[in-house]
Amino acid sequence: MRRHMVVSSLGVSTLVITVAAAAGCLGQPLDEDPPIESLESALDGACTSAPAWAAGVTYATGAYVQYQSKAYKCIQGHTSLSNWTPDVVAALWQQTADCSTTNPPDAGTDAGSGTDAGSGTGGGSSYSGYTSYNLYDGVPATSVKCNLDPQAYGMMVTAIRHDFFLAQGAGVLCNKCVRVTSKPFGGGYGSTVVVRIIDESNDFTNNGGNRKLDMSLQAFQQIGNKDVGSIPIDFTIIDCPANLD
Repeated sequence: MRRHMVVSSLGVSTLVITVAAAAGCLGQPLDEDPPIESLESALDGACTSAPAWAAGVTYATGAYVQYQSKAYKCIQGHTSLSNWTPDVVAALWQQTADCSTTNPPDAGTDAGSGTDAGSGTGGGSSYSGYTSYNLYDGVPATSVKCNLDPQAYGMMVTAIRHDFFLAQGAGVLCNKCVRVTSKPFGGGYGSTVVVRIIDESNDFTNNGGNRKLDMSLQAFQQIGNKDVGSIPIDFTIIDCPANLD
């Protein structure tokens, strides 16, 4: 472990953070002093190709990520923690671009903003975020928003955040499924499962406001370690396959 002293650019405060020495990074950092003519295109590229920020990842100085529709550059190598989000710890991350103006809203790519539930009918739109798990065993259909019995779908079910219902409507989402792929870190196995949307979740607070699904324990265990509690995922809202209808 190394102790780093970082002074804010405003000269107002001093922040001391203990971080792990970076043994690797997610993506390739840019050169420390890129040519001026290439800098603008590099920053725009971070909005289209940089991965979503996640906890439990070792980032090297110069690595780029996206978080809440903005691109950030790592300015101090570290292993990320759930409460060290790029928008909070200025000693570790520098915002470089506003991706909400770079990526068109209808592109169907949400880098984990925690607020953008997408638009349209919910077919094929892709998102990134986190999923937790819930116990749906014995829960009656009358207790969930879609009035669907979890047991009728082999417990392969999930709740999706309330703002998705606001944007797309219960009439759409209660007839849809979600294809969920966990990322191969942070407790995820890098595997995929399809679950039926049966309910909504109003708790946005976990994972920096980026928790978007609350899956059944049975489904969660197919793609991640339940002892972690929540895992990073990519997911797509799809038409339900025949075996989940």
